[in-house]
Amino acid sequence: MGGPFPASDLLVRSSERWQVVHIRGSAMAIHNHFYRVWGRIPNLERLVIAVVAFDAGSDTLHMFQTAPKLREVQLVGHNIGHIKLPNHQLVGLHCLASHTRNPLSQLINANHLENLIYQSKYSDIDPITNVNIYLPSLKLLYTRVFHSSILDFLTVPILENLHIEDPLNCLDTAILRSLTEMASRSGNLPHLQELHIWSLLAEMPEGLDEVLRSTPALQLLDTPIPSLHDILALASTNTGSGLPLVTSLELCYFGLTKALAPETFSALKEFTDSRCELRDQYVSPLRTLRLATECGQWWDAIIKSLGDTEPNHVRVIRQSQLELWEGSDTSALLTVLNNQLFDLVPGLSTGNPVLSTQSFKRNRFKNIQNLLEKIENVKVDDAIDILVSSFISPSFNK
Repeated sequence: MGGPFPASDLLVRSSERWQVVHIRGSAMAIHNHFYRVWGRIPNLERLVIAVVAFDAGSDTLHMFQTAPKLREVQLVGHNIGHIKLPNHQLVGLHCLASHTRNPLSQLINANHLENLIYQSKYSDIDPITNVNIYLPSLKLLYTRVFHSSILDFLTVPILENLHIEDPLNCLDTAILRSLTEMASRSGNLPHLQELHIWSLLAEMPEGLDEVLRSTPALQLLDTPIPSLHDILALASTNTGSGLPLVTSLELCYFGLTKALAPETFSALKEFTDSRCELRDQYVSPLRTLRLATECGQWWDAIIKSLGDTEPNHVRVIRQSQLELWEGSDTSALLTVLNNQLFDLVPGLSTGNPVLSTQSFKRNRFKNIQNLLEKIENVKVDDAIDILVSSFISPSFNK
């Protein structure tokens, strides 16, 4: 937005009917065209502002502060900390701040904020003016960590879902320390169920166990592969209570950047041994441990060493491989029947079976029916036989 814009007068005249507004331009242009909507946007519910240049005074963009129905806001660009909003009534806020002197201003008194997506690049977070930002209603926080971390300033007592992205690939103990201190201020994050820490290249620094001591309700842990120390901490139990580090943990997704050292693999085995067969009313058994990566010859070597020679194998290490489950005559039979079913039904192995009267003859349908009867009659005494065979139950679209 730049220069005279004849339609702006018409837009301003209809501002009472605005519900969703997207605005892009310099701060001065936005002010010149829309300053008259102050007090005249009673129905505005969602606002998106992209500031391409902040070429005006710090009190220029205040016209959206009186919007009684405004609940969702997205701010992008330079010095967006100067944009005045009705912070106390916002439910969702997405900030992508760049070169912003006071990027946390929209969080002050945001007592009803439930969802926060926050990215601050090349911004100066003042530790004096931004200390102790209390968000009593926040349930979801997604943040990209650059030079300064928003985690250092937040208190979030009912947070349920936390995503931390490391775009600079510089995960270090400072991030874990910030997370631990935020948890301490927030009463040990008693409601946090999911913790996601993403970094493309970096490995998880040692000290994750201190974070996990502050997340008693955690169910899903999604991070780069933890250090050997932290994996062993996950596998250990408290000498007094006999309980593991996180009693509610059910899902672990660990990203890999290089081949697993033998001692790390052994520690993962110890972790699964300690959690997968639990029969304790106070502890949730581990349902899934997934180690995944995108590519790499070393990964193929790991898969081959574990005995997986399938050409289209999924790039995860299965629990059966960590637990060293052994096959049986039953699992071997299920594997054979499974492969026969894949041969008879094109696309079944990918979840998209093709059954058309043009490509299927009557005798093939009969062969499928006979094979399904064989599968139904297989006696399975141990569920491990099904897991080892990777048997997939087919489903057909009528």
